[in-house]
Amino acid sequence: MSVPPPPIRVTDCETYRNYWLCMNATDDVELWNDQPHIGGVPCDRQAFTEALARMLRGATIVTFNGIGYDAPLITLALEGASNAALKSASDAIIVTGIKHWDIARPPEWID
Repeated sequence: MSVPPPPIRVTDCETYRNYWLCMNATDDVELWNDQPHIGGVPCDRQAFTEALARMLRGATIVTFNGIGYDAPLITLALEGASNAALKSASDAIIVTGIKHWDIARPPEWID
């Protein structure tokens, strides 16, 4: 008997000065002024981190620029980065062209 392939989830991250979002068709997690939210509902940072990891684990994630942009920002969010830190990393990637490996090393389960 063959094992079914993991689900495919098209995922995107958006970064602003006071807002960060990681979403796909089934889930979303957000930081509004450093207050974590799951599906629009405020939560603590541990629940946010667990929801973000659960959203991405066990699936094939498809993004526009996953390795170069989304993966480092997701990694920073998993590590507890503030909105300011996420925006700074985003600007470093987009504006100055810093490479993803200079921002953050993703967990082994992101490849």
